[in-house]
Amino acid sequence: MRDKKYQDPNLAIGVSISGGGSRAQYFGLGVLMGIEEIKDKQNRTMLSGVDYFSTASGGGYAVGYYLTMQKNFLLRADSPYSSFYQYWLSDDRVKKYQEFIWQSAKPSDAIFRFNKNEKDNVSFPYAERLDVQLLQRERTNSRMVLGDFFVPVNESTLPILPMFVANGTIYKNVERLPFMPHILNALRVDRIIAPSDSSFRKNPAYNFPLCYAIAGSSAFPGLLPQLRLGISADQNKAIRVVDGGVVDNLGYRTLIELLAEDNVEAINKRAIIVDCAGVGEVDRYSEDQRISVFNVLENALLFTVDSKYMTRLEDIENKLRPTGIPLSNYVLLSMRTILAKVNRTDAEVQQILAGWRKIAGKKESAKESDERWLKNYRDFEASVKSHCAITPGYVVDDVTWNGNLLRSIDLISFDEMKHFTNADRLMLYELVSQIETKVKIHRSEKIILTLAGRYTAYLEQQKLNQLVTK
Repeated sequence: MRDKKYQDPNLAIGVSISGGGSRAQYFGLGVLMGIEEIKDKQNRTMLSGVDYFSTASGGGYAVGYYLTMQKNFLLRADSPYSSFYQYWLSDDRVKKYQEFIWQSAKPSDAIFRFNKNEKDNVSFPYAERLDVQLLQRERTNSRMVLGDFFVPVNESTLPILPMFVANGTIYKNVERLPFMPHILNALRVDRIIAPSDSSFRKNPAYNFPLCYAIAGSSAFPGLLPQLRLGISADQNKAIRVVDGGVVDNLGYRTLIELLAEDNVEAINKRAIIVDCAGVGEVDRYSEDQRISVFNVLENALLFTVDSKYMTRLEDIENKLRPTGIPLSNYVLLSMRTILAKVNRTDAEVQQILAGWRKIAGKKESAKESDERWLKNYRDFEASVKSHCAITPGYVVDDVTWNGNLLRSIDLISFDEMKHFTNADRLMLYELVSQIETKVKIHRSEKIILTLAGRYTAYLEQQKLNQLVTK
């Protein structure tokens, strides 16, 4: 139970964010900013009232960043920011939230690089880069560890931050591994073998660095390095951890288990499940690279994750039923939420769909595909600015609108979103659905994903409001 200042003690709210690389990272951040707009009768935001976060793979980047920002900025008495959105709006986030995922997403580059480092037991800086550039570790900000979210049962201290669980997969038996202190203790984990780190050996479960939990949860086979955990029972054995999306790409299983264990009545337990997947009219990839060996490998690895999508609603509800939590107590927020709100009988929508279908039948190079996407993005940006009546009040380096430091359309207000047309919704969905699951993305892709996450929450305001009402 957290302090009443931050949440309603009679209500348990949990959020899970799916995997999906940088797509999940930015769409997830957008959703978090979106649910911050939802408030209860005491004017507390839904986001500040969240008790549990559960993530798989790229979803952990979004939650890790948000909770680090909370610890280092929002919860400080002298903080100049009153909300996550206000912080995102500020110039501070430009300095703090750097482009931290720097590896090439090309499997042929990644496979050989990481195999060499694992074989030679060389400390690879990926997790450490996450620590500095995502989790903001520096002289004034301490390292984020599991002890920031979990308190031993014999301690009376109330946690300030909500419980956060990044989920990985044990390579040997394909079992889910939630990074939680009691689970690490049960497995007798006492060190990290690859990449090596010995700074948390004292009370290892609570001092386990969050950056390694996120890195292990997102260790997509062949693309990012797997995590190897040493166990005290046998110094010659290790637990290999890969991407959590292999078992549960939505992160819902751990979330529902956490809610089930909460002391509030089942009727007052609520879940928001964020699905960062989407399939549009056009696949954005290079036709001339479609049958390359490593492209086939990458698609084969993703198939395990994508194939679970077809039964996701049934799986979620089957997990909920034994807990007694009403099925009406969860909301699924997805890129497809946007598509569901499109009126396909609209003449402009039909015209856009016809254009997409013509493109779908053509062969494109990677360059042509990217150029087409960027042109559509610019057209969408111009349309949104026009419909929302956004005109520059004054301009400094082309980054300000109406006197506010608005660098892009991801920061338009909920009130302005009511001006989106059917065509705007369709274009927004198509643009985000054409961003593949990958490691590194461009600035315009970050903007559209963040906007889509916020807009998804905007579209489901009524359902979200019902969740914060007992």
